[in-house]
Amino acid sequence: MLTSIRPDTFRQILLGAGILFTRLDHHGITTCAALRERMQAAMDQPGALLGTTKGPGEIHIKPIYHQLSINDLRTPTAGALRVDGWTVRVTGTLAEVSPRTLAALLPFAQVSQGEQCSRLSLSHQPAGASAIPCLTWVGDLGMGLMVVDIPQAVNTLGVELKLNPQGEGTIPFSFLGQLPLQEDGAAAPCAIHFFQEDRDHTP
Repeated sequence: MLTSIRPDTFRQILLGAGILFTRLDHHGITTCAALRERMQAAMDQPGALLGTTKGPGEIHIKPIYHQLSINDLRTPTAGALRVDGWTVRVTGTLAEVSPRTLAALLPFAQVSQGEQCSRLSLSHQPAGASAIPCLTWVGDLGMGLMVVDIPQAVNTLGVELKLNPQGEGTIPFSFLGQLPLQEDGAAAPCAIHFFQEDRDHTP
């Protein structure tokens, strides 16, 4: 496995990088200190950590507008502009290469684990999970942490693996959030949480 996870990764994450979780239960968490403890516990759980991000990341939350046709109205007018839905996307570069990471980045991938060899198989049919039920990105804002939950996240970039001479690999990603079919389309497929830095905390 090619990875950028090191013993000091957790400290570096809190100093300005980011981290992606496929399972991070932060319900009821209200402080940065408690969030850090929950993140550390999640990092020790198999399958909960997707990997760290490298370089700049972006969060795109865009409303989808349409204008009502009222008496041949052509100029945008208050009351005539409607929001049909939302496009929510998290983009960046993942500094983690493993069979599980690749499977998470490809919507219909399966991993067969052998004793010394793992096989990644791909299909255009939904043989595996088509989306990550809840992808969570945690990033540093300098004065605190921001947590972004993306439900039913699908990476629409596929995989473009880049290897460097130091033996590390990076993969660009672009996760699109989705709402379950039964939910109201007026809601945006994301939840954003801000945690103010504890005053007595020194990274």
